[in-house]
Amino acid sequence: MKKLITIFFILFSSFVFAKDSLTIKIPLNLTDMYLYKNLETGKYEGVYAEVFEKINTEKLNSKYDLDYKLENENPEVMIRVVDSYQDENYNYIPTPITYRVAVLVKNNSNIRKVSDLNGLKIAYIPNSRGLAEFEERFSNVVFEKVSAPNEDKGLEYLENGEADAFIAVDWAESNSVESHIRMIESLQYREQIAVREDKTEIYNAVKTYITSLPPSNFTDIIKTNRINYYTYLLKDTPNQYIIKNKFKEIKVQLPNSKYILPLFYEKDGRYKGLLPEMLKDLETIIGVPFKITKDNGDINAYIIKNQKKMDKYIFSTPYYSSDIGIANKKLDSYRASISDLDNKKVLVVENSYFSEYLPQVTKDITIVPVKSVQEGLKKLAAGNGDYFVGFSSVIRGAITNEFLDDEVKIAGTINEDMSISLGVKKNEEELSQLINTVMKSFALDKTLTDPEANKNILVEKNYKLMMKVAVPTVMFIIILIVVLIKSEKNRKRAEVLSNVLVETLEMINQLDQEEAGDHAKRLSLYSELLAEKSNLDKKLVSEIKKFAILHDLGKVIVPNEILNKPGKLTTEEFDKVKEHAIVGHKLAEKLGLGKAAENLVKFHHEKWNGLGYPMGLKEKEIPVEGRIVALADTYDTLRQDKAYRPGFSHEKAIKIIIAESGVSFDPELVSIFLANSDLFKKIYEENTKSIYLADEIYSAIKNK
Repeated sequence: MKKLITIFFILFSSFVFAKDSLTIKIPLNLTDMYLYKNLETGKYEGVYAEVFEKINTEKLNSKYDLDYKLENENPEVMIRVVDSYQDENYNYIPTPITYRVAVLVKNNSNIRKVSDLNGLKIAYIPNSRGLAEFEERFSNVVFEKVSAPNEDKGLEYLENGEADAFIAVDWAESNSVESHIRMIESLQYREQIAVREDKTEIYNAVKTYITSLPPSNFTDIIKTNRINYYTYLLKDTPNQYIIKNKFKEIKVQLPNSKYILPLFYEKDGRYKGLLPEMLKDLETIIGVPFKITKDNGDINAYIIKNQKKMDKYIFSTPYYSSDIGIANKKLDSYRASISDLDNKKVLVVENSYFSEYLPQVTKDITIVPVKSVQEGLKKLAAGNGDYFVGFSSVIRGAITNEFLDDEVKIAGTINEDMSISLGVKKNEEELSQLINTVMKSFALDKTLTDPEANKNILVEKNYKLMMKVAVPTVMFIIILIVVLIKSEKNRKRAEVLSNVLVETLEMINQLDQEEAGDHAKRLSLYSELLAEKSNLDKKLVSEIKKFAILHDLGKVIVPNEILNKPGKLTTEEFDKVKEHAIVGHKLAEKLGLGKAAENLVKFHHEKWNGLGYPMGLKEKEIPVEGRIVALADTYDTLRQDKAYRPGFSHEKAIKIIIAESGVSFDPELVSIFLANSDLFKKIYEENTKSIYLADEIYSAIKNK
């Protein structure tokens, strides 16, 4: 009887408390730190496993058992799906995870473009990414497939002629170890999560979690799973056994500089930034302590492939890439190019790659060696050289942190990217193999982020800018408080001063762009017009008008060299620009400016079709304040002269906005714009005189 009761209880409990199964289909044999099966635990682990566990717990009340399947018909969820895959029975959610498919050929090959591969042999790695994407994109190319078991074999086939091209994933071409390889095509893909259309609850939970996940949190998830995956992968391997027995500590050599931003900087006796964080991960995975030194080390952490005296090292996959910047004095011309260096005195850091590279590509150049980037820029400002050449990102960080914004600038770039690797001494092959296995996960422009180093830059830059406006800001706040306390009758006066305080904050972003004052004024008027014609509440119309000038408040974090760059922005530069929406929103939030201000600051770069930033919202998901300012801002920007093009006519601007109706802009707002386009034209033509917000502020103080 007891046995029957026990069996009944077990069956009853399993029936009552059983969870639904959520089937998640995964790609066949695609194993990396993003998802893998731990053979020791029998469980799937990695970035996606952690993300779905959090979604299940936080958004779905743990109601599902997650069941990962390699093959399954009609699953509820599919992960690691790419742009080329579309099934009308599923809804798709983009993730932050991207990868690149590269088509490689020998450097001395006559193949210049993909169409040249017709009838030739192309190597690929089975059950890996790349081939399907290539075939989908270049369906007109007929070729013979050559199966390669791994990347090394694929490169070997390319070298010995067994293949004419090789399809690789996340290939870093610039100064790669394989200098005899040339890339003829690079395709970027973003991984997506597909949710079956009848699973609305799951779709909403996944989308809400993914779109609201802060970049720093995603970085932490990647960091944790990188360590876990490679610790598991390398555990008890011969190379790790040799290294653990050979080294009590591994010495890592850094350049003799206090900082090279964003890679590293020294503060309070400790190193921080991209490179030290990456080295911490390597230290944990390998299981041997790392010691940073300025002297000779087992690993050279800042090394460029083509530099002389570097033939004693084995190079890792590059972990950072930057273009080459040309800096000159603030008052000198923009658009400096490599030919401008001919017959000039050019400052470069001694023993750096640039001292070897520049004489090869210029005529009669005089190299002036300096000990550091900081010293070089200061000498440039003092007139001890015509130009300074180095990595753009490093120069930009030094200009900001040395308070040289008013003296020097990046005037141009050399059209060649350079990549930085870790170099392991050639007699340490086991260490090199361990290092390079892990370094492949630090794909360029993908998972490597820089919160600490950027924070350091921001603090320095904001401190400098805030010093310029600190006194008037404090005076406004004091006056405002006194007026509020004095009498109820002075409420209007308090409101006026409050508005001036808003303009003070805007001045932070206008100090080096005073000509943009007219743009801010017109934007306010356009936005008010659209808001009124949309029949919005009068209070909301007033707030939109007042706060529209703050739409780009967050650009205080963007270096002027990027804001004023005459040419196309690099991916790194555009990513920096995109940060301004989130930073501006946080500032508006902390200042307590209200929801209208927060919404227009954060969402004025969202697009109707969902392809904008920072959240990727679409249609009516975008708050109306953001939709209004987006259209108003675009019209005015189209009309203005830019460094890279003259301004468009009113008629041309209208055509562009019509073409973007339902793509970038709310169709209803476009209709309102078209019905009132003459008023837009009038606002633009009657408000072309530059206003100086700083003068407006001081005038308000004087006439208080």
